[in-house]
Amino acid sequence: MRGYSPLVLEGHNFFLNWKPEILHFITGGEDKLTPNEVLDLFGSKGDVAYKAEDLFHSKEQDVKVGAWKQEGVHNLTVGYTTYQDKDLLQQYVYKPYRFARIVELNCKLGGSLWSVKIPYNCSMVVGIDVYHEGVGSQGQNVVGLVSSTNRDYTSYYSQAVIQRRGQEITSCIAQPFKQALDKYIQVNGVPPKQIFIYRDGVSDGQLESVSRVELDQYQQIVDSLMKTIPSCEYAPKITATIVQKRINTKIFQVLSPGARPNLENPPPGTTLDHTVTRKTLKDFFLVSQHVRQGTVTPSHYIVLRNDTNAEVDHLQRLSYKLCHLYYNWPGTIRVPAVCQYAHRVAYLTGMHLQRLPSDRLSDTLFYL
Repeated sequence: MRGYSPLVLEGHNFFLNWKPEILHFITGGEDKLTPNEVLDLFGSKGDVAYKAEDLFHSKEQDVKVGAWKQEGVHNLTVGYTTYQDKDLLQQYVYKPYRFARIVELNCKLGGSLWSVKIPYNCSMVVGIDVYHEGVGSQGQNVVGLVSSTNRDYTSYYSQAVIQRRGQEITSCIAQPFKQALDKYIQVNGVPPKQIFIYRDGVSDGQLESVSRVELDQYQQIVDSLMKTIPSCEYAPKITATIVQKRINTKIFQVLSPGARPNLENPPPGTTLDHTVTRKTLKDFFLVSQHVRQGTVTPSHYIVLRNDTNAEVDHLQRLSYKLCHLYYNWPGTIRVPAVCQYAHRVAYLTGMHLQRLPSDRLSDTLFYL
Protein backbone atom coordinates (compact mmCIF):
# COMPACT_ATOMS: atom_id res chain seq x y z
CA MET A 1 0.00 0.00 0.00
CA ARG A 2 1.33 3.43 -0.88
CA GLY A 3 0.11 6.96 -0.48
CA TYR A 4 0.30 9.92 -2.82
CA SER A 5 0.72 13.35 -1.27
CA PRO A 6 -2.03 15.98 -1.46
CA LEU A 7 -1.71 18.06 -4.60
CA VAL A 8 -1.16 21.79 -4.84
CA LEU A 9 -3.80 23.30 -7.09
CA GLU A 10 -2.31 25.50 -9.77
CA GLY A 11 -3.93 28.79 -10.71
CA HIS A 12 -3.70 32.55 -10.91
CA ASN A 13 -5.14 33.74 -7.61
CA PHE A 14 -6.85 30.34 -7.53
CA PHE A 15 -9.12 31.20 -10.48
CA LEU A 16 -7.52 30.10 -13.72
CA ASN A 17 -10.00 31.34 -16.25
CA TRP A 18 -12.60 33.97 -15.48
CA LYS A 19 -14.84 34.46 -18.48
CA PRO A 20 -15.13 38.12 -19.62
CA GLU A 21 -18.91 37.97 -19.30
CA ILE A 22 -18.61 37.12 -15.61
CA LEU A 23 -16.14 39.93 -14.91
CA HIS A 24 -18.52 42.39 -16.57
CA PHE A 25 -21.38 40.92 -14.58
CA ILE A 26 -19.50 41.46 -11.30
CA THR A 27 -17.77 44.81 -11.87
CA GLY A 28 -19.57 46.65 -14.66
CA GLY A 29 -22.93 47.27 -16.21
CA GLU A 30 -25.57 49.94 -15.79
CA ASP A 31 -27.07 51.11 -12.50
CA LYS A 32 -30.37 49.53 -13.47
CA LEU A 33 -30.27 46.30 -15.43
CA THR A 34 -33.37 45.46 -17.39
CA PRO A 35 -34.02 41.89 -18.53
CA ASN A 36 -33.08 42.78 -22.11
CA GLU A 37 -29.85 44.44 -20.96
CA VAL A 38 -28.91 41.30 -19.07
CA LEU A 39 -29.60 39.26 -22.18
CA ASP A 40 -27.42 41.63 -24.22
CA LEU A 41 -24.70 41.47 -21.58
CA PHE A 42 -24.36 37.72 -21.98
CA GLY A 43 -24.82 37.52 -25.74
CA SER A 44 -27.43 38.42 -28.33
CA LYS A 45 -28.80 34.87 -28.35
CA GLY A 46 -29.23 34.73 -24.60
CA ASP A 47 -26.25 32.47 -23.97
CA VAL A 48 -26.55 32.87 -20.20
CA ALA A 49 -29.49 34.89 -19.01
CA TYR A 50 -33.17 34.13 -19.26
CA LYS A 51 -36.20 36.41 -19.49
CA ALA A 52 -36.66 37.63 -15.93
CA GLU A 53 -40.30 38.60 -16.26
CA ASP A 54 -41.13 34.99 -17.20
CA LEU A 55 -39.32 33.60 -14.17
CA PHE A 56 -40.37 35.92 -11.35
CA HIS A 57 -42.90 33.48 -9.88
CA SER A 58 -41.22 30.25 -11.01
CA LYS A 59 -39.48 27.62 -8.94
CA GLU A 60 -35.71 27.44 -9.34
CA GLN A 61 -35.71 23.89 -10.75
CA ASP A 62 -38.45 24.84 -13.23
CA VAL A 63 -36.37 27.82 -14.29
CA LYS A 64 -33.30 25.69 -14.94
CA VAL A 65 -35.10 22.95 -16.84
CA GLY A 66 -37.01 25.54 -18.87
CA ALA A 67 -33.80 27.31 -19.80
CA TRP A 68 -32.11 24.08 -20.86
CA LYS A 69 -35.12 22.79 -22.77
CA GLN A 70 -36.62 25.83 -24.44
CA GLU A 71 -33.64 28.04 -25.11
CA GLY A 72 -30.56 25.86 -24.69
CA VAL A 73 -29.02 28.50 -22.45
CA HIS A 74 -26.90 28.48 -19.33
CA ASN A 75 -28.59 29.83 -16.26
CA LEU A 76 -28.12 31.03 -12.71
CA THR A 77 -31.19 31.97 -10.71
CA VAL A 78 -30.91 35.31 -8.89
CA GLY A 79 -33.80 37.21 -7.35
CA TYR A 80 -35.43 39.69 -9.73
CA THR A 81 -34.95 42.67 -7.40
CA THR A 82 -31.34 41.69 -6.85
CA TYR A 83 -30.37 41.44 -10.47
CA GLN A 84 -32.27 44.60 -11.45
CA ASP A 85 -30.26 46.83 -9.12
CA LYS A 86 -26.48 47.14 -9.42
CA ASP A 87 -25.89 47.89 -5.71
CA LEU A 88 -27.90 44.87 -4.62
CA LEU A 89 -26.11 42.79 -7.22
CA GLN A 90 -22.74 43.84 -5.78
CA GLN A 91 -23.92 42.84 -2.30
CA TYR A 92 -25.10 39.51 -3.69
CA VAL A 93 -21.80 38.80 -5.40
CA TYR A 94 -19.46 39.53 -2.52
CA LYS A 95 -21.13 37.39 0.12
CA PRO A 96 -19.07 34.17 0.20
CA TYR A 97 -21.94 31.72 -0.04
CA ARG A 98 -23.45 33.72 -2.87
CA PHE A 99 -20.15 34.28 -4.58
CA ALA A 100 -20.07 30.51 -5.02
CA ARG A 101 -23.07 30.89 -7.34
CA ILE A 102 -21.09 33.27 -9.55
CA VAL A 103 -18.22 30.80 -9.55
CA GLU A 104 -20.71 28.15 -10.64
CA LEU A 105 -21.85 30.31 -13.52
CA ASN A 106 -18.24 30.91 -14.53
CA CYS A 107 -17.89 27.13 -14.90
CA LYS A 108 -21.13 26.91 -16.84
CA LEU A 109 -19.68 29.40 -19.33
CA GLY A 110 -16.53 27.35 -19.83
CA GLY A 111 -14.28 28.96 -17.24
CA SER A 112 -11.98 26.87 -15.06
CA LEU A 113 -11.27 27.32 -11.37
CA TRP A 114 -8.07 25.36 -10.84
CA SER A 115 -5.85 22.76 -12.44
CA VAL A 116 -3.25 20.16 -11.50
CA LYS A 117 -0.01 19.32 -13.26
CA ILE A 118 -0.44 16.19 -15.39
CA PRO A 119 2.67 15.15 -17.36
CA TYR A 120 0.81 13.50 -20.25
CA ASN A 121 1.02 15.96 -23.13
CA CYS A 122 -1.41 15.89 -26.03
CA SER A 123 -3.74 13.44 -24.29
CA MET A 124 -7.50 13.21 -23.96
CA VAL A 125 -9.41 11.93 -20.93
CA VAL A 126 -12.90 10.48 -21.41
CA GLY A 127 -15.50 9.67 -18.76
CA ILE A 128 -18.54 7.47 -19.48
CA ASP A 129 -21.51 6.63 -17.27
CA VAL A 130 -25.06 5.32 -17.77
CA TYR A 131 -28.17 6.66 -16.05
CA HIS A 132 -30.97 4.16 -15.44
CA GLU A 133 -34.59 5.09 -14.80
CA GLY A 134 -36.13 3.72 -11.60
CA VAL A 135 -37.77 0.32 -11.28
CA GLY A 136 -41.05 0.22 -13.18
CA SER A 137 -40.25 3.31 -15.21
CA GLN A 138 -40.90 3.33 -18.93
CA GLY A 139 -38.08 5.76 -19.64
CA GLN A 140 -34.92 5.02 -21.58
CA ASN A 141 -31.36 4.79 -20.33
CA VAL A 142 -29.04 7.69 -21.02
CA VAL A 143 -25.30 7.42 -21.67
CA GLY A 144 -23.20 10.40 -20.65
CA LEU A 145 -19.81 10.93 -22.31
CA VAL A 146 -17.55 13.80 -21.27
CA SER A 147 -14.11 14.35 -22.80
CA SER A 148 -11.33 16.86 -22.18
CA THR A 149 -10.51 19.26 -25.00
CA ASN A 150 -7.41 21.10 -23.77
CA ARG A 151 -4.00 20.08 -22.49
CA ASP A 152 -4.71 21.19 -18.92
CA TYR A 153 -7.76 18.91 -18.64
CA THR A 154 -9.88 21.89 -17.54
CA SER A 155 -12.13 22.25 -20.59
CA TYR A 156 -14.68 19.59 -21.51
CA TYR A 157 -17.03 18.49 -24.27
CA SER A 158 -20.23 16.91 -22.94
CA GLN A 159 -22.64 14.61 -24.76
CA ALA A 160 -25.63 12.43 -23.95
CA VAL A 161 -27.04 9.48 -25.90
CA ILE A 162 -30.39 7.79 -25.30
CA GLN A 163 -30.36 4.02 -25.63
CA ARG A 164 -32.67 1.08 -25.10
CA ARG A 165 -33.99 0.66 -21.56
CA GLY A 166 -32.24 -1.88 -19.35
CA GLN A 167 -29.05 -1.89 -21.41
CA GLU A 168 -25.81 -1.24 -19.53
CA ILE A 169 -23.40 -2.16 -22.32
CA THR A 170 -23.24 0.88 -24.59
CA SER A 171 -23.46 -0.35 -28.16
CA CYS A 172 -24.23 3.24 -29.21
CA ILE A 173 -21.01 4.79 -27.94
CA ALA A 174 -19.21 4.99 -31.31
CA GLN A 175 -20.81 8.21 -32.55
CA PRO A 176 -20.26 10.34 -29.42
CA PHE A 177 -16.72 8.99 -29.10
CA LYS A 178 -16.05 10.05 -32.70
CA GLN A 179 -17.49 13.49 -31.97
CA ALA A 180 -15.25 13.77 -28.91
CA LEU A 181 -12.18 13.03 -31.05
CA ASP A 182 -13.32 15.49 -33.72
CA LYS A 183 -13.79 18.16 -31.06
CA TYR A 184 -10.31 17.57 -29.66
CA ILE A 185 -8.79 17.88 -33.15
CA GLN A 186 -10.82 21.03 -33.79
CA VAL A 187 -9.48 22.67 -30.63
CA ASN A 188 -5.86 21.45 -30.76
CA GLY A 189 -5.27 20.91 -34.47
CA VAL A 190 -3.94 17.37 -33.96
CA PRO A 191 -5.40 14.11 -32.61
CA PRO A 192 -4.45 13.06 -29.06
CA LYS A 193 -1.47 10.79 -28.61
CA GLN A 194 -3.10 8.95 -25.71
CA ILE A 195 -6.75 8.46 -24.82
CA PHE A 196 -7.52 7.56 -21.21
CA ILE A 197 -11.07 6.23 -20.87
CA TYR A 198 -12.72 5.88 -17.47
CA ARG A 199 -15.90 3.81 -17.59
CA ASP A 200 -18.18 3.97 -14.56
CA GLY A 201 -21.09 1.72 -13.62
CA VAL A 202 -19.83 -1.69 -14.78
CA SER A 203 -20.19 -4.78 -12.58
CA ASP A 204 -17.83 -7.76 -12.54
CA GLY A 205 -20.21 -9.81 -14.66
CA GLN A 206 -20.16 -7.19 -17.42
CA LEU A 207 -16.40 -6.80 -17.76
CA GLU A 208 -16.09 -9.29 -20.61
CA SER A 209 -19.00 -7.75 -22.51
CA VAL A 210 -17.61 -4.25 -22.12
CA SER A 211 -14.22 -5.44 -23.35
CA ARG A 212 -15.76 -7.12 -26.37
CA VAL A 213 -18.39 -4.53 -27.34
CA GLU A 214 -17.20 -1.10 -26.22
CA LEU A 215 -13.44 -1.38 -26.66
CA ASP A 216 -13.87 -2.62 -30.22
CA GLN A 217 -15.96 0.46 -31.00
CA TYR A 218 -13.25 2.77 -29.66
CA GLN A 219 -10.58 1.12 -31.78
CA GLN A 220 -12.71 1.17 -34.92
CA ILE A 221 -13.29 4.89 -34.53
CA VAL A 222 -9.57 5.55 -34.05
CA ASP A 223 -8.69 3.43 -37.09
CA SER A 224 -11.23 5.20 -39.30
CA LEU A 225 -10.06 8.58 -38.03
CA MET A 226 -6.44 7.91 -38.96
CA LYS A 227 -7.47 7.08 -42.52
CA THR A 228 -8.73 10.66 -42.84
CA ILE A 229 -5.44 12.10 -41.51
CA PRO A 230 -2.73 10.30 -43.52
CA SER A 231 -0.17 12.98 -42.68
CA CYS A 232 -0.34 12.24 -38.95
CA GLU A 233 2.75 10.36 -37.79
CA TYR A 234 1.10 8.61 -34.87
CA ALA A 235 -2.17 6.88 -33.99
CA PRO A 236 -3.88 7.51 -30.65
CA LYS A 237 -3.24 4.82 -28.05
CA ILE A 238 -6.12 3.77 -25.81
CA THR A 239 -6.07 2.96 -22.11
CA ALA A 240 -9.48 1.89 -20.79
CA THR A 241 -10.19 1.62 -17.06
CA ILE A 242 -13.33 0.51 -15.24
CA VAL A 243 -14.22 2.45 -12.08
CA GLN A 244 -16.34 0.60 -9.52
CA LYS A 245 -17.82 2.43 -6.53
CA ARG A 246 -20.25 -0.15 -5.12
CA ILE A 247 -17.76 -2.46 -3.45
CA ASN A 248 -17.39 -3.96 0.02
CA THR A 249 -13.63 -3.55 0.39
CA LYS A 250 -12.44 -1.31 3.23
CA ILE A 251 -8.93 -0.01 3.87
CA PHE A 252 -7.71 1.15 7.28
CA GLN A 253 -4.58 2.83 8.53
CA VAL A 254 -3.09 1.16 11.62
CA LEU A 255 -1.94 3.80 14.10
CA SER A 256 -0.90 1.39 16.85
CA PRO A 257 -0.78 -2.39 16.35
CA GLY A 258 -1.65 -4.95 18.98
CA ALA A 259 -4.49 -7.14 20.18
CA ARG A 260 -6.83 -4.18 19.78
CA PRO A 261 -5.19 -2.02 17.12
CA ASN A 262 -6.02 1.64 16.78
CA LEU A 263 -7.43 2.16 13.28
CA GLU A 264 -8.48 5.18 11.29
CA ASN A 265 -9.29 6.07 7.72
CA PRO A 266 -6.29 6.28 5.40
CA PRO A 267 -5.48 9.73 3.99
CA PRO A 268 -6.58 10.70 0.47
CA GLY A 269 -4.15 9.36 -2.10
CA THR A 270 -3.79 5.93 -0.49
CA THR A 271 -3.46 3.17 -3.11
CA LEU A 272 -3.52 -0.60 -2.64
CA ASP A 273 -2.41 -2.76 -5.58
CA HIS A 274 -1.50 -6.10 -4.00
CA THR A 275 -2.77 -8.82 -1.64
CA VAL A 276 -6.49 -8.08 -2.05
CA THR A 277 -6.33 -7.44 -5.79
CA ARG A 278 -7.15 -10.14 -8.34
CA LYS A 279 -4.59 -12.34 -10.02
CA THR A 280 -6.39 -12.31 -13.37
CA LEU A 281 -6.86 -8.53 -13.56
CA LYS A 282 -4.72 -5.41 -13.55
CA ASP A 283 -6.50 -3.57 -10.78
CA PHE A 284 -5.95 -1.37 -7.76
CA PHE A 285 -7.92 0.36 -5.01
CA LEU A 286 -7.68 4.12 -4.54
CA VAL A 287 -8.89 6.29 -1.66
CA SER A 288 -9.13 9.74 -3.20
CA GLN A 289 -11.78 11.45 -1.05
CA HIS A 290 -11.67 12.77 2.50
CA VAL A 291 -14.50 11.84 4.86
CA ARG A 292 -15.15 13.63 8.15
CA GLN A 293 -17.04 10.77 9.78
CA GLY A 294 -17.67 7.11 9.13
CA THR A 295 -15.54 4.66 7.20
CA VAL A 296 -14.13 5.63 3.85
CA THR A 297 -14.79 3.31 0.90
CA PRO A 298 -12.13 3.15 -1.81
CA SER A 299 -12.89 2.99 -5.51
CA HIS A 300 -11.85 -0.08 -7.49
CA TYR A 301 -10.00 0.57 -10.76
CA ILE A 302 -9.71 -2.25 -13.30
CA VAL A 303 -7.44 -1.62 -16.30
CA LEU A 304 -8.99 -3.51 -19.21
CA ARG A 305 -6.65 -2.20 -21.87
CA ASN A 306 -3.34 -0.36 -21.79
CA ASP A 307 -2.09 0.35 -25.30
CA THR A 308 -0.22 3.39 -23.99
CA ASN A 309 2.01 1.04 -21.97
CA ALA A 310 1.66 3.40 -19.04
CA GLU A 311 3.13 2.06 -15.82
CA VAL A 312 0.68 1.13 -13.09
CA ASP A 313 2.10 3.81 -10.80
CA HIS A 314 1.49 6.42 -13.48
CA LEU A 315 -2.11 5.32 -13.99
CA GLN A 316 -2.67 5.48 -10.25
CA ARG A 317 -1.26 8.99 -10.05
CA LEU A 318 -3.26 10.10 -13.08
CA SER A 319 -6.48 8.73 -11.59
CA TYR A 320 -5.82 10.47 -8.29
CA LYS A 321 -5.02 13.79 -9.96
CA LEU A 322 -8.19 13.66 -12.03
CA CYS A 323 -10.19 13.34 -8.80
CA HIS A 324 -9.14 16.94 -8.03
CA LEU A 325 -10.79 18.49 -11.10
CA TYR A 326 -14.47 18.41 -10.18
CA TYR A 327 -15.53 22.06 -10.01
CA ASN A 328 -18.67 21.54 -7.93
CA TRP A 329 -16.66 20.55 -4.86
CA PRO A 330 -13.57 22.30 -3.39
CA GLY A 331 -11.66 19.09 -2.82
CA THR A 332 -11.19 15.58 -4.11
CA ILE A 333 -14.06 13.30 -5.04
CA ARG A 334 -14.32 9.53 -5.17
CA VAL A 335 -13.95 9.08 -8.93
CA PRO A 336 -12.12 10.99 -11.70
CA ALA A 337 -13.91 14.22 -12.48
CA VAL A 338 -14.81 13.14 -16.03
CA CYS A 339 -16.79 10.21 -14.59
CA GLN A 340 -18.75 12.51 -12.29
CA TYR A 341 -19.38 14.97 -15.11
CA ALA A 342 -20.63 12.09 -17.28
CA HIS A 343 -22.94 11.02 -14.47
CA ARG A 344 -24.30 14.55 -14.10
CA VAL A 345 -25.08 15.05 -17.78
CA ALA A 346 -26.66 11.59 -18.04
CA TYR A 347 -28.75 12.15 -14.90
CA LEU A 348 -29.91 15.59 -16.03
CA THR A 349 -30.90 14.29 -19.46
CA GLY A 350 -32.73 11.23 -18.20
CA MET A 351 -34.32 12.66 -15.07
CA HIS A 352 -35.26 16.21 -16.02
CA LEU A 353 -34.89 17.00 -19.71
CA GLN A 354 -36.30 13.72 -21.06
CA ARG A 355 -34.57 14.54 -24.33
CA LEU A 356 -31.07 15.37 -25.54
CA PRO A 357 -29.69 18.76 -24.45
CA SER A 358 -29.02 21.48 -26.99
CA ASP A 359 -25.77 21.24 -28.94
CA ARG A 360 -25.09 24.84 -27.93
CA LEU A 361 -24.37 23.62 -24.41
CA SER A 362 -21.93 20.85 -25.29
CA ASP A 363 -18.76 22.92 -24.87
CA THR A 364 -19.50 23.81 -21.25
CA LEU A 365 -20.36 22.23 -17.91
CA PHE A 366 -23.94 23.48 -18.08
CA TYR A 367 -25.19 20.74 -15.71
CA LEU A 368 -23.23 21.88 -12.65
